[in-house]
Amino acid sequence: MIDLPQYLYLDSKIVGAAQQITEFFKQGVFSEKTTVLLKYYKHPSHKRILAVFQASGVSVKVVRNSDLDNLTEGIVFYPFNAQSNCRLVANRKLTHIFITHGESNKISSVKPILRIYDYVATAGDAGIDRLLQHKIFTPCDIEQGRLIKTGDTFIGKTGLNAEAEEKVIFYAPTWEGGVPNENYSSLCNIRLVSQYLLQACRHYHLNHVVIRPHPNTGHRLDEYQQNLWQLINELRNRKIQVSLYIGQIKFNFWQKIRLSKIDVRLIGQLSSFAAELAFCDLSAIETQLLNEQIPYYIFGTEKHYTTLFYKKHNEIYQQSFLDISKEMKELDIVSSQDFIELKNYVLQQHGIIGVKQLITSLM
Repeated sequence: MIDLPQYLYLDSKIVGAAQQITEFFKQGVFSEKTTVLLKYYKHPSHKRILAVFQASGVSVKVVRNSDLDNLTEGIVFYPFNAQSNCRLVANRKLTHIFITHGESNKISSVKPILRIYDYVATAGDAGIDRLLQHKIFTPCDIEQGRLIKTGDTFIGKTGLNAEAEEKVIFYAPTWEGGVPNENYSSLCNIRLVSQYLLQACRHYHLNHVVIRPHPNTGHRLDEYQQNLWQLINELRNRKIQVSLYIGQIKFNFWQKIRLSKIDVRLIGQLSSFAAELAFCDLSAIETQLLNEQIPYYIFGTEKHYTTLFYKKHNEIYQQSFLDISKEMKELDIVSSQDFIELKNYVLQQHGIIGVKQLITSLM
């Protein structure tokens, strides 16, 4: 099976989706033997998505439905769920593996469409339990090996460096989601977010906040990008140094001038920083923070909290969950030690570290 052609299928009009996928190649999860099959769209973003892969040296082939039908052998990896995935999965000459683009407690992690794939990758026991609880898979599916624990292979990395000398408060908001009921972004309440970030700066005696926004921020709701600008302005007005990661977000010339006027640092990598504390939303960033042993608080609403699957570790979430629909509370000091039990549940400690190992495990 290892010698079969390997593909990664992408059906998206969002440039940020392509940028997320290239990280898998940069990290060595996928090799040059893997070809990205990019669904053709007569859409302005199509050429930009194609350019992202080409600039990263990733092998890419633009495909239409007939091309999917004509594939005769191979293994296809799916980082996103899309309607046309069904068309390709119907080609039973291929093996189909859903890998996700970052595991989280979002509703997108438990969509029934996951049943169409031959195999589904999950970081650890939490992912398996989540899929069982939502009745997406059964214990019989587990026995048959349809769910594969892959550790931190497909969860991505924050980009931070625990050994770096410059200590910061880290904030990584997710985007507003493709549809309203998948909106987990804390950028809807920047007043409260700024208060928590300022409080953390005081507690940890730091004066530097690093922000890593989701690459799709503002894709559905323009005001979320504006909210990000307002948050940055609020922090700068309070004399907080702000570094904004733009590795996956494009700003035009005038936006960069505007940011430079208020002394915001635009950065393309995060390896110069170590996070004393992080803030994130209900998203894949939480799994990355757990993996890198960075203590964190998670923003959400009461509705999000009641559906939070990891809440079986309730002591952690009572301490680290911040409800953005309520007034600010006093932060407790959390450490990476508080999250060890949760990390062991979410992540397989010795997981698969690349596609070759994953394929070998299926043989």
